[in-house]
Amino acid sequence: MVRKHSLGGTTVNFNGLRNGDITLYAEYDGTAYGPILGHTEPITDPDGLHAQVKKEFEEKFRITWTEPLGMNNTYTLAVPREIAEQYGLKTFSDLLAVDEQLVFGTTNEFMGREVDGYYPLVEEYGFAFKDVKTMQTGLRWKAIETGEIQVIDAYATDGKLIEFDMVILEDDRNFFPPYHGAYVVRMDAVEKHPEILELLNQLGGLLPDEKMQQLNYRVESLEEPVEEVARDFLIEHGLIEP
Repeated sequence: MVRKHSLGGTTVNFNGLRNGDITLYAEYDGTAYGPILGHTEPITDPDGLHAQVKKEFEEKFRITWTEPLGMNNTYTLAVPREIAEQYGLKTFSDLLAVDEQLVFGTTNEFMGREVDGYYPLVEEYGFAFKDVKTMQTGLRWKAIETGEIQVIDAYATDGKLIEFDMVILEDDRNFFPPYHGAYVVRMDAVEKHPEILELLNQLGGLLPDEKMQQLNYRVESLEEPVEEVARDFLIEHGLIEP
């Protein structure tokens, strides 16, 4: 087996998979449903989304999917713990009672997303934040520390949420689509080596959001080697020997 890192985004990886340059890689079914398959009608049922994406991939590309790994790395909203406790915030809708007192910090990417970005989010929930500030991702965490902003959009498995003691709010209207991670594998490889799916499916459900956050925190914030963090995880679940 040859491992290749940092090949680029979805387009590069997926094209490599279709061309046979790559045998498998990890992908999000929400990304496959939208950018790859071109669907625009949202599906909020995670099982239904994964099943449809798997079916279409097998029929159109002869590429199959493993069982979902467990994490739903969708967009979410998060606030510092002291803000959540001060205002009793648990859901997106709870923000409506205090949004005019809070500053929303976001990125240009999130502002520009036409289906699940800032403006569609505001249209769905009716938010009216005191101010909206766009900035680079790294600068947002400094702005959280200084109190310049109090609400951010974030990926649900971001390790920085642990480092900065952020509280993820519940998307009580299911605005953001599911983005469950799994492996995509060429079917010709599976036909030659069916044990590939058997091995990868052992990871099914072992990486819920909280666990993925912790692993990302160790790599991103504590700067532990990826190989060491992955090995600890596999040993913890009895998938390899210590």
